[in-house]
Amino acid sequence: MENRYKITIDLKNKSLSNVRYKQGDARSSILEISLVDGGVPVDITNQTIKFTFLRSDDTIVVQDASNGVTIIDAVAGKFQCVLDISALAIGGLVKCEISFSSGESILSTATFSFIVDTSIGVLSIKYISAVEDQIAVWQAAETTRVESETARSAAEVTRESNENQRISNEQGRVTAEDAREVAESTRVNSEDARIASENERIAAEIARAALIDSKVDKNANEIILGGKFRLSYNANLTTLDIVVIP
Repeated sequence: MENRYKITIDLKNKSLSNVRYKQGDARSSILEISLVDGGVPVDITNQTIKFTFLRSDDTIVVQDASNGVTIIDAVAGKFQCVLDISALAIGGLVKCEISFSSGESILSTATFSFIVDTSIGVLSIKYISAVEDQIAVWQAAETTRVESETARSAAEVTRESNENQRISNEQGRVTAEDAREVAESTRVNSEDARIASENERIAAEIARAALIDSKVDKNANEIILGGKFRLSYNANLTTLDIVVIP
């Protein structure tokens, strides 16, 4: 089966055509052309024929003898083009011009148009494709969301672990500080005791060394130790002072 339109193109006049094809039809839509000049058939022997289509989406499609263009009767100026599916891929108005070349000579027809009716099947495919594309977008977004949430959860676990470690370190620091303060208090008390013991030792040493040459003045409540120290005391022996004699 085919959808063939036969039209006559006159080089002297603008050609009008009432041609309609269906979007997506393949190898079945045919333009059969009779080329005339003022009504006289044009011999197209040895001519290279090229169809140039401009689709409604501004895409240009070119066909020649390599993909669908054949000469039916060169002397009578008859030839045809089996429209490529790419020429009918988009619905809407399609503009067309035909050029003939031989050596350095090129001649083109006036531009003419035909209609490509939009196919419901193509629209369905486009709709399904659009839905599938949107689903793919949603799936990609969901994958990204899940990955982000997983990363956030992992980061939260790390943060909690770090916070627990910080609290533990702080508790250890407080415990160590308390122990340091206790140790410092113990050290101060030990140092005070050592100083007191050292003073007692010095006093005893002084007293021992001076007993050899001592002078007691009972009326003055004092003892002269070796002529160098004066040991004064009260009657109840509740106070005791040691003074170096100048």
